[in-house]
Order: sequence, then C-alpha cells, then structure tokens
Amino acid sequence: MTTSPRPAERSDVDLATLLSRVIGRTIQPRWITARTHLIQGTFPKDLVHVEIPGQPGAYFFIKYDDRIGHGDNGPRGGVTYEARVYEDLLPRLDVCTVRFYGRVSHSDGNTILVLEGLPDAVRVKKVPGGHGLVSAARWLGSLHRQASHIVGDPGLDWVRVYTDPLLQKWCDPKSRSMIFPRYLEALSFLSHLAIPELLAGADSIIHGEYYPKNVLFHDQQVYPVDWESAARGPTELDLAMLIDGWPGDVRKRAINGYAAARWHHPPPEGMHRRLMLAEMILHARWLRTMKPSVETAPLPPRRLRQLLDLHAEVV
Repeated sequence: MTTSPRPAERSDVDLATLLSRVIGRTIQPRWITARTHLIQGTFPKDLVHVEIPGQPGAYFFIKYDDRIGHGDNGPRGGVTYEARVYEDLLPRLDVCTVRFYGRVSHSDGNTILVLEGLPDAVRVKKVPGGHGLVSAARWLGSLHRQASHIVGDPGLDWVRVYTDPLLQKWCDPKSRSMIFPRYLEALSFLSHLAIPELLAGADSIIHGEYYPKNVLFHDQQVYPVDWESAARGPTELDLAMLIDGWPGDVRKRAINGYAAARWHHPPPEGMHRRLMLAEMILHARWLRTMKPSVETAPLPPRRLRQLLDLHAEVV
C-alpha cells in the first residue's frame, strides 16, 4: 500500500497541484514563496505562502491524514472527519472560524485539508493578562448555546458521541496503584456517579480538545482549530480543558465570560458542580498515563492533588 508523501517529501509541484484543485484556479509552483513544516500535533502539516500575481500574498494551512492511530483519548475522527465538521457543522453556527478552502483526496484515499493560514496568530495562553483565555471562554459559550439548538438535527447524525464506555476508560480504577487509596475512591465516584450525571446533561456539541494550545488569537478574534474530536458530549469538558492549570482569578473571569455568552445571565444551578466533575474526569484522564508510587512520586502529582480536593468538595 502506498501512502501520501509527508510534507517534507512533497514537492512544490505537488503542492501547487493540490492547491489548484482546492481553490479552483491554477497555482504555479514558482508562486510558492515559502513553506514551513509544522510538527506540533498528531498529523503532519504545512504552512504555505503563495504569491499570486496581481493579488496580495496568501497563506494556506495544509493538514495531511496519513492514517495515524489515536489510542483511546477521545472520539477522534481524523482529518476526513474534521473536514466534514468544517463543511457541514460550523457553517450552521454564527461563530468565528478559520476559512475552510476545501479538501482533496490523495490516490491512496487519504484526505488533505486546506484552511486559511494565520502566521501571525498566537495561542490564547500567550495573550497577556488572561485576555485570550477569557475571549476563548466567551467563544465557547456561544458555540455551546447555538449548537444546543441543532444537536438533534437529522443532518448531523454523523457527529460522534461521547459515550459511557469512553469516559469509564479514562477513569478505570483497575489500572491504578493502591499507593493512594483516596485516588481509587475518587475514581469509583467518577465511575458510578459523576459520569452518568454528566452524560445525562449532555445537550450540545463540543470541540472535544478545547485546550489553549488549540485556540488561536488573531486580530482580537478567537479561532479554535483541530476539530477532529468534535462530538455530542458534556459541555463542561470543553470548559474544564480550557481553564485547566490557570490561576484562580483568570479561571473566574473565564467561567463568568462563558456563562454570559451561553445563557446571557448567571449560570443555572448545578453548573459549577458539573464543571468540577468534568475537571475530575480530565485529571483522571491524564493520570492514566502515570503510575503513582512511593518510589517515583513521594508527593502526589498536581493532577492527583487537585482531583482529590475536588472529590472532597463535591461529595
């Protein structure tokens, strides 16, 4: 089986042909004046600058699906699924997103996604004073509010769903050490009470990986990227991902900004409890990659301490 050439192996001629197919006009290889291979994230990517005669230069962000596995970290659908999110889901919502130029299929069946490139954008965590994070929270509240009205549309039956087995896998107590018995108690609480409670209130579509690294800030606007994990699921997971690890004052501003955009008034009763449950699940998800022990961690890691503190607060 052949595979699509990785970005470093793809010639300017190949790139020009690809872009020509997507934007519907001929791009000459000599018009490609710069290209940068981006290594962050799961899939290989290129940022390409094109100088079309008589027009301002344009940047294109190109994402290649080379069939990389994802493990069990979420309902990821790959580049083909992400392209459908841009095609069929985001246009239904009045939210700011990067421009979607289109997708093409390589001869081996792999999908290549082409988006607007924003070379001057920064991750929201780089914006001073937490302003980017708060803006991202407002954007998220607007997404969840609007998506809650269309989540049941028949035309969106292809959207993936966060399920009980997936979240149970994140919180599986059988895979953990007995060094911290309170950890096992917390996982049991998540498995039997918290997960069913969150899933029962899952009434919208979420980004699924709404960490600050996946949210760009450009010209005072927020641009979430990497929509491979978009799904029907508990909205609190998105917010928990965004505010994870931030100081209390910024977290409070972000939560308030989210609530104002989502409900246009103070959050409903129970919202803060559900957010704490989502934060606990998030900590458990990442703690699965660790094996706490007396030898390797005489002091519990940050996520374990926070999970235990949250557990004490919600029970």
